[in-house]
Amino acid sequence: MRSGHLNRHGIAPSVVILCLVMLLAACGTATHTSERQDVTTTTVKLVKESNAAMTVLVDSVPMTLDGHLQVGGNYASKMIYSLIWPSPFVVMPGNVPQLDTLVVSSAVVTRLDPETVVYTINPSAVWSNGQPITAEDFIQLWHSVIRSSGWRPDIGYRDIASISGDPGGKTVTVVFAKPYGGWSGLFDNLLPVDLYPPTAGASQSGVGAGAGAGAGTSQTGSGASTESNPNTNAGQVSLPGAPDLSISQEFPSLSSDLLASQSHPLISGGPFQVVEFIPGQKIVLDSNPHWWGPPPNVSKIIIEGLGSDATSTLQSSSYDLAYLGNFDQNSLAQVTTQGNVTSMVKQGPEEMQMLFNLGSGQLTGSLPFRDGLAKIINRPYLVSQVIDPILPGSLPAGNYLYANSQAGYVSDSTGYNHPHLKDAYSLFQALGMKMTPLGLPGEGTWTLNGSPVVLSIAWNVNDPWANQAGVLIASQLYSAGFEVRTLPVTEPVFDNSILPSGSYSMALMPVETGPFPSRMEGMYVPLSKSSPFASSQGGTLPLVYGNGDRIDVNDFYDPAVSVLFSHAEIHMNPMRSAPVYQQVDMLLWHDMPALPLFSIPVMTVYRNWITGISNDADGPGPFFDLAEWQIFGVQPGKITAGKHS
Repeated sequence: MRSGHLNRHGIAPSVVILCLVMLLAACGTATHTSERQDVTTTTVKLVKESNAAMTVLVDSVPMTLDGHLQVGGNYASKMIYSLIWPSPFVVMPGNVPQLDTLVVSSAVVTRLDPETVVYTINPSAVWSNGQPITAEDFIQLWHSVIRSSGWRPDIGYRDIASISGDPGGKTVTVVFAKPYGGWSGLFDNLLPVDLYPPTAGASQSGVGAGAGAGAGTSQTGSGASTESNPNTNAGQVSLPGAPDLSISQEFPSLSSDLLASQSHPLISGGPFQVVEFIPGQKIVLDSNPHWWGPPPNVSKIIIEGLGSDATSTLQSSSYDLAYLGNFDQNSLAQVTTQGNVTSMVKQGPEEMQMLFNLGSGQLTGSLPFRDGLAKIINRPYLVSQVIDPILPGSLPAGNYLYANSQAGYVSDSTGYNHPHLKDAYSLFQALGMKMTPLGLPGEGTWTLNGSPVVLSIAWNVNDPWANQAGVLIASQLYSAGFEVRTLPVTEPVFDNSILPSGSYSMALMPVETGPFPSRMEGMYVPLSKSSPFASSQGGTLPLVYGNGDRIDVNDFYDPAVSVLFSHAEIHMNPMRSAPVYQQVDMLLWHDMPALPLFSIPVMTVYRNWITGISNDADGPGPFFDLAEWQIFGVQPGKITAGKHS
């Protein structure tokens, strides 16, 4: 971690001593690691630019700018959100949450009974339209999460009993109905109250009554604001102005239509503002004229998707930086064989899991059968074939809640690190399965009640990691005696048809982990039917998978897991919650709702005229230290040919 004041936008620029000869020696250079290897050079005179424009490639441009939607989240989304939406805490390298003092000067737990957190908003923090960032924005986000007409990850938000602001709006007091140790993961990607639909924030106290784009913030008669949630367990806090949970609450439609309707760029609270947005294709960011933090040396960022012809795009000179999660050996080869490029690869915050269908009528609904399949899958071989060629020394995933590279990771996968065919064979026999003709697995076909046992495995064909792993797993299952049907389908079919319909035995899918394991509760603990959200939705609960990017269709539930999550979340000290989360992980290995396979790598590629870039796969990608970047351009009339070694 770099020295000085660290946050996503305002890392104090360090003194950079740059040898221009060494920088230019990078022309014709390509490296796989952060070590630069100079080969041939062209001697030119470079000057540092302070208002440079950059083109950035990502896997896919998001379809919305809403950081709280249940779909559309990916590496690119988080990177973009970090540039336009403020968050009290940001995830720094090493998967460590850190207070962003450009947004909040402090965030302190002032009481434990009831748990009370007081945020002091930076007095200089303003939206790009000049309006201050206030408690109203916190209140409106809370309202929208717990009253949304569509399920969103609200772990922690529904534990809030009340939120209030001081007369100036720069102090936010959050009172919890029950202790929630992961409170620092709340209120990320704040949206300005001015962007919410006109009736979205109406409440008894008149707080958060966003009047639509361009409107000013609202206040109560005293200038203070207070909101409470009567549907929490508290009984400890009784404040007026409870949001009506029977009324659906919509987030702003942060689409191209909204942007087109504005007479100015979309209101933002980061160093950049959105001036153009073509969902799924392109986003153009320009400098925020009201940005109060250290000004970055980049004034314009054009973000585009990699496209279908990744090989040609990566070989071109049309981009300055690429941040990719969906790449393969061929993609890596394209960037390491061209000049003037540095590439860095590291383990990312996602892991590939093989999700089991636990629905009725599925053999995978049987724990002994899932256990047997897990003992068949050769995970070290998968890693050696899929990940090791790109990131040597990688190991199989050993934890459900943390990726291999993250703080808090402990491998609990003992018993599944190597295949155990004989143990699997015994488990299958105990279920009444027979091998026809008689023999060991691999010498015949498994049957049940005289019919072959058929397994279907689905994956997103556009995901290179799932694409490679799916073929290998299908081969292993076939060799073990199963009839296997592969379902490699496009992402829309996978997300919208295969998973919701349950027409699979197993599905390969990336699962995002992070510094807040409580956010993963939605994967393993169905929301109680008596919760405020369930009541307002008539008891129908579209559950989410992981951080909300996927629909959880396997209906896993173990009450012991639910109890452990609750115990972990009440600990205010992460040191005390860590062993509880490890118990959760060990129990998940026993229950086997899915089989973790491997951590998914991410690749950062940039031109060698940019210095100061780090590969942060845990937070907002390489933009976490944007203020430290130095960008150089050729001074006209100073180009000479030369050699350097």
